[in-house]
Amino acid sequence: MEIKKSEHVNIDFEAIFRTLWSQKKLIFKVWIWTFILSCIWILPQPRYYTTQVSVAPESDENKSVGGLASLASNFGINISDAGSDAIYPQLYPDVIGSTDFIVGLFDVQVTTLKGDVHTDYFNYLTLHQKPNYLTLPFHLVIRWIKSFKKEEADISGQGGKRFDPFHLTRRTTQVVEMVQNSIDCVYSRTTSVVTITVTDQDPKVSALMADSIKDHLQNYITEYRTKKARMDVMHYQRMRDSAEVEYDKAMQAYSRYCDSHQNIILQSFQGERDKLESELSIKQDMLNTMETQLQASKVRLQERTPAFTTLVNSTIPVKPAGPKRMIFVAAMLFLATLGTVIYIFRRELKEWF
Repeated sequence: MEIKKSEHVNIDFEAIFRTLWSQKKLIFKVWIWTFILSCIWILPQPRYYTTQVSVAPESDENKSVGGLASLASNFGINISDAGSDAIYPQLYPDVIGSTDFIVGLFDVQVTTLKGDVHTDYFNYLTLHQKPNYLTLPFHLVIRWIKSFKKEEADISGQGGKRFDPFHLTRRTTQVVEMVQNSIDCVYSRTTSVVTITVTDQDPKVSALMADSIKDHLQNYITEYRTKKARMDVMHYQRMRDSAEVEYDKAMQAYSRYCDSHQNIILQSFQGERDKLESELSIKQDMLNTMETQLQASKVRLQERTPAFTTLVNSTIPVKPAGPKRMIFVAAMLFLATLGTVIYIFRRELKEWF
């Protein structure tokens, strides 16, 4: 079949069909081999499951700019987050992807759907992942080569933590990168909703980790926003306790003096009693003041504590999210067919272009 380049191109579909039919053996061979190779590649791939959790963090938006913030959100601009907080919802994805946050997830206890594995998340990722049998020989060779190297011991963190985020070993760094690739966090500027997606080979582990990440994020933000208020509560609590001790001492001194000087009308004794009574009154006023400050700081702490509304709870997924085996095989067959057609008409296409 010859295709001549001209201003008006007439495509002879009958000639194209005859040419393809004459090459049907080649096309069938390409289909068969593509199908076999695609199945060999995609079938051993471990299935994975995804779980989504959506939360709506409390908004600190000023009422006076509420309408303007709503209008700006339509253009992808959120001016309601321009407050005094350094960590606002737009930065939640960065928080979840940080090394400190991910290392804090390693001690979360997980259980597989079949119940045959119950361990912490770090050991689950390092010891209980289903391998791809096609690449298993390469991993065995790499593991054999690494066995000659001295394995680094994990460095314990401060405060009884299992790992030190500031100094991670090579193995721990690889696990951190694995978790970063399996977690996705998206903040919607228009709806102010944070969506957390967790991907894992086991559906129950995926659901458990999605719920754990949501709780860890809430605790992280709560601890950050209430840090100053919690310090104020502890400060006034110490001041109140100290004032109570001083008040008790003044009360005991006044009581002992009154008990030991009953029925005495001398002016010197009455003056000492009045002095002790005045000191007791001062200590009582101080105690009342510190108690008022303590209660006020607790109210401020409650006001600073953010509220998170869970819109979509984590549920164990029933169907795997991938790999899409049928779609993969169909796509490979399509690409192989396209390549074969180009190969058959390579001379005509070369003349045309």
